Amino acid sequence: AAIEYMKEFTHREHLERVMKLLDDSLNNPNETHLKEQFFQELAMFRQYNLSEEKELFFLYFEFKSGLRIRRKQFTLIANAREKIKDGQYGLAFQLIMAGGKTSVILSTLLEIFAEEGHLACAICHHSQYASLKNNLLHFQRSRFGKDVITLEATMQELCDEKALTNLLFRINRAKTERCPLLILSTFPQLLLAKFKKDCLTLSDPTSIPMT
Repeated sequence: AAIEYMKEFTHREHLERVMKLLDDSLNNPNETHLKEQFFQELAMFRQYNLSEEKELFFLYFEFKSGLRIRRKQFTLIANAREKIKDGQYGLAFQLIMAGGKTSVILSTLLEIFAEEGHLACAICHHSQYASLKNNLLHFQRSRFGKDVITLEATMQELCDEKALTNLLFRINRAKTERCPLLILSTFPQLLLAKFKKDCLTLSDPTSIPMT
């Protein structure tokens, strides 16, 4: 019953989007992009198979997000999922702006892998960190009722026991609550540098204070 309800609900939303685009294009005949959007939306159909249990998540995603997953988005999600499951991490792709990289692809993959028991992580450059953090937090909370847990620290903070304990707490919370981790791209490098520094310090007996 729940599946049928979501199926009919998302179908109705799709028809409402089509009718709105039709009205907009008729009321603005000189705006050719509205006509193109209308035909694109009209031609859209479900990219997944509702008879496949593993693909029912996509119906739930469309139900919660109000979006219809496009063919390219579905293909990228499916390919990324299979490659990561097979231990391959060399997948790269590029989409135009507003192509659904964050709102559809990243949001979906993070939720899928988190629910499968993996520690789902997204690593982001500092120039996009604040924007991605806010957008992901909105998407994951509104769709799946989950937080986005961040990992970031300076070298000075990595020398503080309380800061390290807090980072470990965040990682454990992400694993327990099946929430995604958003990691600042410099964090793994700083963590590795701190680890190497500690290894060098411990390898030199003269550098260890005597008690």
